[in-house]
Amino acid sequence: MRIFPDQPDAHFSLGVIFARKAKFDEALAHYTQAAEIRPDAATHYNLGNVLMKVDRADEAIAHFAEAVRLDPQMAEAQNNWAYALASQGRLHEAADHFAAALRIKPNLVEPMSRVYANNSAKHASRSSNPTPYIKRQRERSLRSKISAEIPKPPVGAACA
Repeated sequence: MRIFPDQPDAHFSLGVIFARKAKFDEALAHYTQAAEIRPDAATHYNLGNVLMKVDRADEAIAHFAEAVRLDPQMAEAQNNWAYALASQGRLHEAADHFAAALRIKPNLVEPMSRVYANNSAKHASRSSNPTPYIKRQRERSLRSKISAEIPKPPVGAACA
C-alpha cells in the first residue's frame, strides 16, 4: 500500500479481503501490518484465524491470547484459542478457554460442541486404546458413511 502505508484500517480491510479469497499470505501480511500500527483485539483475532488456516496453531494461540488480553469479553477469541489448543491435543487447556467463552456467550455451545467432538475424535482415533465415547463416535461415523452409500429406492417403488 503505497498511498496510505500507515493506515491500520486499510490494512485490516485488505486482510479481510485476502482472507476471504483464501490468499492467506497476503492476509497475514496486512493483518500483521495493522497490528504493528495499532494493536487491537479484532486484528489479533483475525491473525489467529488465518494462522489456523495455514496450520500454524502455535502462532495462532499467541494471537488469540493477545486478543483476549486486549478484550477479555471477546468470546470468539476465547473459543478459537480453545480450538487451537485442542488441535494440538491440549484438551485440558482448551476446556478452560471454551468454558470461559461460554461464560461470556452461552449460545456458543451448540455449534462448537460439534467442532470439539470431531476434533477429539480425530486425536483419539490415533490412540490404540480409545474411550467408550470414541468407540461410539466411530461406530456412528461408520454407520453414517454406510447409510449414505446405500442407494435409496425411488419414491413410490414397491418393496419385495
